Amino acid sequence: MRVRDDDGQVTLLIIVYTLVAAAMVIVAVDASAFFLAQRGLSAVADGAAVSAAQALDVDALYAGRAGADLPLDEAGVRAAVASYLADRELGATYPTLQVAEAGTDGETVTVTLTYDKKLPFLPMVSALTSAFPGGTVRVEVTARARSPFR
Repeated sequence: MRVRDDDGQVTLLIIVYTLVAAAMVIVAVDASAFFLAQRGLSAVADGAAVSAAQALDVDALYAGRAGADLPLDEAGVRAAVASYLADRELGATYPTLQVAEAGTDGETVTVTLTYDKKLPFLPMVSALTSAFPGGTVRVEVTARARSPFR
């Protein structure tokens, strides 16, 4: 009967476990970075929506077309969103920030913002696969607000 030589088996297990732990750290760091970017962008979208919800349509108000809620002006909503974002100087924090939608149905403002977030380890993953070109993921958030004037 031949005795099997087990030299090096522990080293192999340590290498495999280290690779698994490193993969888990990479996923956790990228997921956290995405979550924090989404949460921050959501706060910006909320602020822009609340600011735009105060863009009263004066012509509709004076023409008597105001119902339970005061009507909102579409052009005023877009201008308020643009002004809110410009006042916050978000270019350094969100360099690829775009307003995908800024509009109103007359009572509720909807603001959708998008941002291409470069995650810390995603470029390394995208070098191995073509799933994430450029190592970025798109963060998209939507916020809604109603006019505070009732």
